[in-house]
Parts: sequence; C-alpha cells; structure tokens
Amino acid sequence: MRQEYNDAMARMGDANKYAKKGFYNNINQIADEMIEYYSLSSTSERKTILREARKKAEELWRSGFWPEALGVGIVFLNAESRFVPGSEAAFVKQETDRIIKEAKEFMLI
Repeated sequence: MRQEYNDAMARMGDANKYAKKGFYNNINQIADEMIEYYSLSSTSERKTILREARKKAEELWRSGFWPEALGVGIVFLNAESRFVPGSEAAFVKQETDRIIKEAKEFMLI
C-alpha cells in the first residue's frame, strides 16, 4: 500500500499545473462519495469496489488521463487504508488525508 502511494506521488512530483489540476479535481470530485460508499460496504463488496476502481484507473491511464488515474488511486488508497491494520496503512491514511485536504483547498483557488 505504501509503495502504491509512493509510486503515485513520484509520478505527480514534477507535474505541471494542468496535470495537478486534473489530479486534484478528480480527487475533489470523487473522494467524499467514494470513501463513504467503500466504508459502508461489506468486505466482499470492498474487494469488488477496489477491483473496479483499478480497472477505471487503468482505462484513464491508457486514455492519457494519467493525473486523473492517479487521483482515483489516491482516493481508494485512502478508503482501503481505513480497513487495514498496521503502521504502513496508518501512514498511507495520514498522507492521503492530507492530499484530499489539499485537493479541496486547491479547487478553492
């Protein structure tokens, strides 16, 4: 989980303002609803949701919408980290919470 987070953030590291806008915009649009949906789901439903989210992110990536794909990844890492014990998951939750907050602030500018 932490490696997925690190990979996503490394890809966003030197992104231009347009890529960052796509990344933050996608996070801002889907975070609250998707995290709530994931949190209210059963364990088996959460597995299906993650599988479908990964498929959607792959489709976005292949279509050239890589910032949006990374945004989907961040949102679902946040959702998943809420149900995984341990310090790695806690780190991912803390960092993805921070990014979701940044996305909300970024879209207010």
